[in-house]
Amino acid sequence: MVDEVLDLAPFFASYTEVRGFPPYHPRLFLKSLLYGYTTGVRSPRKIATRCHDDVAFRFLAANTAPDFRSIVLCSCRLCSCVSRRGW
Repeated sequence: MVDEVLDLAPFFASYTEVRGFPPYHPRLFLKSLLYGYTTGVRSPRKIATRCHDDVAFRFLAANTAPDFRSIVLCSCRLCSCVSRRGW
């Protein structure tokens, strides 16, 4: 619900990849990060582990399991967008 209310256009715009596989959808990352932060799971490694083991995380991540490096990059992109937008 939160991901539908916020204006995430700058966050989505930072996800243009021209080489390799297409990245995970940013909305899936955002849902996993927000749920992790609200439940006390703040470590990207723990969030990645939970995406494998926890049913709620698997549901929010659409049954995908990003590695912790991808989660770190997503949180860095989100932080830079937030600081520029002043949310």
